[in-house]
Parts: sequence; C-alpha cells; structure tokens
Amino acid sequence: MKDNKFDAVKCCGEMGYITYLASIDGVKVDTWEGSSELEAAYLLEKFTKEELKIYYALRYVPQLMVNSDQNAEYVLNDLLQKGGNIEVEFKINSPPYTVKELNLWLSKKHGNPISWKDFQVFEETITLDGLNQLVEIRKAVNELRDKAGAEKLNKYVSEGNRVIMIVGKDHFRSIMDSIP
Repeated sequence: MKDNKFDAVKCCGEMGYITYLASIDGVKVDTWEGSSELEAAYLLEKFTKEELKIYYALRYVPQLMVNSDQNAEYVLNDLLQKGGNIEVEFKINSPPYTVKELNLWLSKKHGNPISWKDFQVFEETITLDGLNQLVEIRKAVNELRDKAGAEKLNKYVSEGNRVIMIVGKDHFRSIMDSIP
C-alpha cells in the first residue's frame, strides 16, 4: 500500500488509487483475477510458451511507454530475460529473451518489419496480419478472468457482502451476465 495518492497512481494506475482510497476507510480490496501461474498453465493447453511470453511482454508495452520514458526498452529487456518477471510470475521459461529476439519474431509472423514499439495501442496492434494467435490468447485470458471474476463476485454476494466491482468494458457484460 502506498502512503499517498500520487505514489499509488504512479505505481499501479487506477487500481492503485482505488486501493489507496479504500485503505483510508478500511474497505477490503480484492482482485478478481486469479493466479498468473495458473492462468499460464491453463493457456499452455492451447498455446506455446513462446506465444504466451510474447503476449504477456507486449501487454506491458503501453504502460512501459507511459511510465518508463527512455527506459522502456531496458525494462522490456528485463521482463524478457531469463529469470525476468515474466518467467517468475507466469513460470514461462522460453525465448524470446531480448527485445531484439522479440522484434524478429514479430516481423517474421507479420511478414513485414514491426517492433515492440508499435504496440503502444496493444488491442489494435495484435489484430495485424500474422498475429492472430495474440488475439486468440487475449480472448482466452479474458474468458478465464471473467469466469474467475464472476465466481468471486457471486461468492461475496452470497455471503451477504456489498460489492463494488471495477472492471474494464471488455469484462463487464460477461461478469454481469453470470449473476444469478
């Protein structure tokens, strides 16, 4: 937990700020997402380690470009390296291990030169030719997270708790449709 709203936002964006505000009034905060390791294990039934690692790395790009300024490439290399955050959090030990390897994979799949820097608008860029596996991974991740969110929401409601759930528009309808 951060000591002030500025540090909370700098660290963790909207959720950091919400968590900060909740802590002021002693409100319990919980994430509706499951374990990263279990998510990756589930996805490995349909996708390769390499595809998942690339998906998770590219998903960081918009945040890296905003928060890291000139250090974005350094941070991305750090995420990709052996023993980096993606390997630790998701238990995915697979190439690419560098930004250079990532760019080569992207260009090969797309059929034209493309770079990680082109993923500042992640949701749009993954729809480019040759990158359809990234779209499929996104769909599978969202389905899994929506299911986990719905289960958690229904558990809290069945226990008589009042709940405020903050989710993005891609998740809202799916979770709301699950309420009995």
